[in-house]
Amino acid sequence: MKLPDTFQVGPYTLKLSRDSRLLNANDIGACRMSTGELVVRDGLTPQETVLTLLHEFCHVYGALWDGEVDERQANRLSGFLYAILRDNPGLQALVARAERETSE
Repeated sequence: MKLPDTFQVGPYTLKLSRDSRLLNANDIGACRMSTGELVVRDGLTPQETVLTLLHEFCHVYGALWDGEVDERQANRLSGFLYAILRDNPGLQALVARAERETSE
């Protein structure tokens, strides 16, 4: 699955790494705010990859704005967000349209 090299989260640009050597043996992803990096294990299915990214974004949210988001919270929230995006394929277009209308 082709992924972007970076993700923009508010004013922060986070680099994406697929280098599994940066992960603990049982981890499939990591959020490293100190280095501005998200790590996602290579070789995951597309669904696992997206769920892992959403999970790590939950940790980014906690690190930047709301204190810590623990593993249980990140697992639940990432699954919830994935289901919303999966079940509402027009959502991305709706966000894009809202952004265009806001900037006009």
